[in-house]
Amino acid sequence: MNTYFNKFLTLFMAMSFTAAVAMTTGSIEDLEPNQDNYSTAMEVPYFNTFDNYDNDYDGTTVVPAGWTTVGSFPFFTAALYGLDAVTGDYYLVANESSLDERDDRLYTPFFRLSPDYEYTISYYVYMPGNSGGGVLRATGLELTVGTEQDFDFHPVTLQTIENESLGEWVKKEVTFTPQVSGAYCFAFTLHTDVNYSGLVAIEDFSITAPGLVHRPVANFAFGGLFEIMESKMLVFENQKVTLTNLSEHGESYEWEVTYPDGMTYFSAEENPEFDFNMSGEYTAKLTVTNSRTSRSSTRKVSVEYVNYSSESLSLMTWNPNQDPMYERGSIPSFRTGDNEEYEYDFVSGYNRYYNKLAERFELPEGVCLNISVLNTWMAHYRNTAFTSGYDSEKPFDVVFYGETDGKLDENKEFARIKSTLKEIFGNTGIGSSAGEGRSINFVEFYGKPIPVQGTFYLAFEF
Repeated sequence: MNTYFNKFLTLFMAMSFTAAVAMTTGSIEDLEPNQDNYSTAMEVPYFNTFDNYDNDYDGTTVVPAGWTTVGSFPFFTAALYGLDAVTGDYYLVANESSLDERDDRLYTPFFRLSPDYEYTISYYVYMPGNSGGGVLRATGLELTVGTEQDFDFHPVTLQTIENESLGEWVKKEVTFTPQVSGAYCFAFTLHTDVNYSGLVAIEDFSITAPGLVHRPVANFAFGGLFEIMESKMLVFENQKVTLTNLSEHGESYEWEVTYPDGMTYFSAEENPEFDFNMSGEYTAKLTVTNSRTSRSSTRKVSVEYVNYSSESLSLMTWNPNQDPMYERGSIPSFRTGDNEEYEYDFVSGYNRYYNKLAERFELPEGVCLNISVLNTWMAHYRNTAFTSGYDSEKPFDVVFYGETDGKLDENKEFARIKSTLKEIFGNTGIGSSAGEGRSINFVEFYGKPIPVQGTFYLAFEF
């Protein structure tokens, strides 16, 4: 299977607390921009994913150029284990603080703002707090606006988040209209009255206004199957490869794809298809243009062209250019019997609401494969005799289905492996957030490899 399944048996408890959001508390009239900052201030719209997309890290700073952070546990750019970025791979993090009074602050760059616009400031925040000992140690966050990267020049509080535990990314928005044209910056201030209050992460900061044109963001992915052991893309005979356009704010697109033999092919379609009909390395460049400017992105992919039958291919549907994880609670499942209510049920542990889920593997018509082993990766799986031994003998089936009209067809069953939770996954449990791998050998369970043809679904049913 693939990394999408590392949450199919996740036990997760989300804490929810009332959020107090306060709007402007200071006086906008107190904001007097320093014109010395105007020449170096950035134009809006502005958007930062903290992935060095605009080469705004100089190799020595821990935050992008123009940003500033201070405090005992200041912000830095990171990618924490178990917390995927909203966009790209990285975000800004302030670690858990051991102080009783937190003093950490993050300043944005200066922006050229005008009273002619109402600006929308948005960002994602992750701040789960620390629930050690059964008591929530929450971190408060204030978003302020000022005229210097100095808190004495930030009299206006635009937003306050108090007593809220955010165990996943949550988007926040607030508006601001200055009274005087000039250079302004924003600040995230963390505060708490307890120690060990938990980390805070900020992602995808944006400032925009109606009528303003964003610079385009050029981004794309190679759509297809990947051989996970060697990180190669598998392309079968007569199979088209779609370049999936993930760009933003584009009006026109130009593709250049260079093949292993040095030939280059072009397309102006938004999501073009190409014949990757030889093995080797392919280079694709996408240039996105709008009325403001053009920007480009280049990616490489190693391809294995398959024009033969094989029993040793290791397939996965995760694309390394895309987010490898579903958001929590969004694993797809399919209808059980005539129960329409739970056709798109979600999974958050072994529970009475859940019956089945399946992952789709799209192969060209006529392609036949023999599947010998399924590898999964799981986190927080519990099935120990001490805590939940009564679940260990419950049924767990692995089923291969075919497809009709683009949907899983339960009447087209390639194979069914009937088993139990204990047989498939053992009864030792997984106590680490790092998770563990599990393998299912179909030759051992089924007596032979599983033959599949064309597009198929691999389902877990229990």
